[in-house]
Amino acid sequence: MANLPKIKLSLDLASMDVPTLASTAKGIKTAGDPDVTNPSVTDVVMHGQADDMLDCHNLRATDKSLELTRNETVLRNILERSITDVGGDVVKIANKVAIAHGDVAAGEAVVVRCGYKLKKRAVLPPREFEVVASGPGWVHLRVKSVSTRAGYVWRFGITSAIGKIPTVFMPLLFTLECEVIITNIPRGAILGYQMASIISVNLAAKTSPNPDVSKIPPLGAPSKGKKPTFTADVDPLLWSDFIYDVCK
Repeated sequence: MANLPKIKLSLDLASMDVPTLASTAKGIKTAGDPDVTNPSVTDVVMHGQADDMLDCHNLRATDKSLELTRNETVLRNILERSITDVGGDVVKIANKVAIAHGDVAAGEAVVVRCGYKLKKRAVLPPREFEVVASGPGWVHLRVKSVSTRAGYVWRFGITSAIGKIPTVFMPLLFTLECEVIITNIPRGAILGYQMASIISVNLAAKTSPNPDVSKIPPLGAPSKGKKPTFTADVDPLLWSDFIYDVCK
């Protein structure tokens, strides 16, 4: 069995304002789920807690009394605890499902289905992905090799300023080499570049002690029927941070 990456949740509840927190809670659904059958808090209870907190918050729009302020804080703490507790149930079961299927995507589907967000796994640091050189209409990109049998996906697009993510991308490029030269780039254009690595599930299992390879999830890990399985609303590629270059 492959050494599957551990599934983790992205909560970040403290940064949410009250309406966002309430909306997040109302989007969580475990009732009738085939895997999460006994959550710490039911949907009915959690959604009711969200309504109570939001009602109190709306009252405070015209009444800034200390009592209402304290009450809103108490109701928020109760709701955050419920979201966290149920999230713990969901991620625990999701990891068990992933192991049972030998497929991390099967476990991630449980998380998404129940209304939680997945925490992205680590990507290659920006310093390991660089512009080697560029000239009139061309650029040479390089990333640190992760394996002799890894593949690399490259995407890029024109942007209006360095540090601004492109809104439209040119066709994806795929190579079995960790370097690529791109030509026919409009001169004077600012481009943002990203890359992602791909490694087979079998190779990941054999080379798991390699710290570079261990950061890369197997793309389309096979199920028991040896058919790659993906979650429709989760990008299976872990993209690097953007790097930028002005074409000469």
